[in-house]
Amino acid sequence: DFVNVENITSCFVTGRNLGFKFSGGINGLSLSANSVEGCDNGMVFEGEINPINIDSNYFESITGAAIDMTHASAKRAVTINNNWFYTVGTGISGVQMTGGEIGDGNYFKTVTTKVSITDNTSTIRVRIPQRFIADNTTLTPASASSIGYQLGANIDLVWRSTVFSAATGRAIISTLSAGQTVDLPYYGYVDYVPGKVPF
Repeated sequence: DFVNVENITSCFVTGRNLGFKFSGGINGLSLSANSVEGCDNGMVFEGEINPINIDSNYFESITGAAIDMTHASAKRAVTINNNWFYTVGTGISGVQMTGGEIGDGNYFKTVTTKVSITDNTSTIRVRIPQRFIADNTTLTPASASSIGYQLGANIDLVWRSTVFSAATGRAIISTLSAGQTVDLPYYGYVDYVPGKVPF
């Protein structure tokens, strides 16, 4: 049945096929400070979701998906942030995700696919952690897919890039990606990098 307004915290699951399974839908759920290690899958959500907060959890040695929201049902107001994913096949996967946010506080270490939300109906905001680029390096184009994010056409993508001075460490130029095409808008801090574009 539906889970209504529950807080699940400080649960540790290890060495199982599946860590957590929510099959009947969710109306208000908070998952925090939980750990899933050495399992095939971490947390699986099969029903409708309105809303959910997944924060400050630890996932390690998960061969499948750490957070799996790919079953055919609506997910509204989903917030996933400040989680640790270590040696995981897929960090976060989902479909039909509207509203909410996948924050840039999630940490992915040795993760093949960090976020996979490829359907065209999902409009959830995905914040990619800021990247810092030294001005004495060759600045090459980067895309979300090139760093492990597989995102559908209507995802609300936010991704900040900052070029800094290798000599002083000072931030020089910062860009903010809006959508999935180019870094817009462009704005500068204090100085500029001659002959280079911060994309």
